Amino acid sequence: MNTLGYYIDIIIESAQALLHSTLTEKQTQFVKTIIANAERFIHIATEFESLPLEKVSADLRHELGNPLTPIYGYAELLKVGMMGDVDSEQQAHVIRILDSTAALRVLVDHLVAKAREAANKSG
Repeated sequence: MNTLGYYIDIIIESAQALLHSTLTEKQTQFVKTIIANAERFIHIATEFESLPLEKVSADLRHELGNPLTPIYGYAELLKVGMMGDVDSEQQAHVIRILDSTAALRVLVDHLVAKAREAANKSG
């Protein structure tokens, strides 16, 4: 989970930095939801990490994609100011969350492709 861990750490660190800034109640709820889904992503990734590559299936994309969707969605709503304005420092943290989430989606797709290749070779 090295590369996945790198990006999820950025998401968590950025979200925690947001929590230490001045936020509205709704913004705080969004950030806490981002953190909860990042932690869920870690839990799911750890479960899949223990499986041999050929045993990993398209379920990986679905399982890991589920927590990424609200992370990205809530961060996007924060970015556009739907729940109140964010200052430039907060905006930078939100953009890091969005960029890291996009990178994780690409990595998950890559892992699924590698798992398919491994399954095709072994089966």
